[in-house]
Amino acid sequence: MRKLLAIAAAPAVVTLLAVPARADDIDWNNLGQYSADAYGPMVDQPTFTEVVEDDSLEWGSGDPYWAANASGWYLVWPSGCKTARATIQRYYYSLWVKVVTTSFTVSQYFCYSDGNITYAPAAEAWGSTTFAGSAQGWTYNGVTSPEDFFYPYLGHDQGGHDAFRVGMFTDCLARFACLGGDYEAIDLYVHGDGTHNAYQR
Repeated sequence: MRKLLAIAAAPAVVTLLAVPARADDIDWNNLGQYSADAYGPMVDQPTFTEVVEDDSLEWGSGDPYWAANASGWYLVWPSGCKTARATIQRYYYSLWVKVVTTSFTVSQYFCYSDGNITYAPAAEAWGSTTFAGSAQGWTYNGVTSPEDFFYPYLGHDQGGHDAFRVGMFTDCLARFACLGGDYEAIDLYVHGDGTHNAYQR
């Protein structure tokens, strides 16, 4: 005669982690505490981030160049308007295939002439999650603490402009447990010579 054994299942323990909802709640001196990596990645594979830059020239000239006249050589500064963009992608590898989970983009339209930034409205920023990211529980929660300012660059008082944006993400699986939060921060610099660069902070 067969006997059936009943095994009691231990109750699962779920720990909810608080994720800051407002910029005032963020400890800017200890940003690492908001990283999902501090609570363990959602998948076994390590996750990575990278910054991808691109731009589109609306009108104008490209790089500065040297010209000469009777007085000697002089630098000709380009002029024009363009849009510079920088995107941070969070991803991991599955069977050597790159799988993107989240992305955060900052876009800055600017005009420049004679080495100075002549027009730079507030930069736009947006984030998104892919199907793979949503399946892991990632959600984009908007932008916090935007900063915009001009600074001297290459001898011009208003030769540079910095747009700093922070995109907030939370990691809540199946809507019952938040495993952590993360942020993506971008400094997008544009210059009066039409160039730009971006850094992940």
